[in-house]
Amino acid sequence: DLNNINTTIDYNLTKKIDELAKNAIIPIAWKDVWDYWVLIIDRKTNDLKVMIWWIDYFSENWQVNITTSNRQPGSSIKPFTYVLAFSDLWYKPETTILDLPIQFETKEWYSYSPKNYSLDYKWEITIAQALSQSINIPAVKLLSEVWVARLYNFLKQLKINSLNKDPDYYWLALTLWVWEVSLYELLQAYSIFANDWNFCETNIIKDSKKNCKKVIEKNIQIWFIKYL
Repeated sequence: DLNNINTTIDYNLTKKIDELAKNAIIPIAWKDVWDYWVLIIDRKTNDLKVMIWWIDYFSENWQVNITTSNRQPGSSIKPFTYVLAFSDLWYKPETTILDLPIQFETKEWYSYSPKNYSLDYKWEITIAQALSQSINIPAVKLLSEVWVARLYNFLKQLKINSLNKDPDYYWLALTLWVWEVSLYELLQAYSIFANDWNFCETNIIKDSKKNCKKVIEKNIQIWFIKYL
């Protein structure tokens, strides 16, 4: 019965989160911050409990659900590169990597030189430091070892369907910000970190069965999560 669909959304929790979000943006209103969107999933059931996608539900803009609209993911993709470096290449937190200027050559003979957001370099650092500080160059260097197709297929496995071009199109910048993904897809992909490396699809219908699939061996769980 389409008139009696029970969703997983928690109305009371949504009201509380909405109030917290409104209060949080008041001090930064001078920066022209005037909107927010929030998704919350229950870790145990993977039920979607909160979906807030516009500050003013009565405006015409509310018709666009920002949480399901594609936006640049920025550094939020880097952890997936590190997951593969840990699981496929058996890197450890204490493994060192050089954070120094580097150039990569494309198939078209162009050069690609990733830059750190801070525009400085840390020289020799550990993988744990690179991950915890979200440094660009080490992430790109790791992807050059893991390779683009592996990360691309892994993200597809995590149901990030906004990747709609060939892996070569994104190339090494795949681990940074050259494409767009929805907050909904990204949060669902992040379920692997809360579910012992099981990818769990988000439930939106009440009393749905939790649907999970193992994607990474569990033996890297303990020492990886604390660096995120």
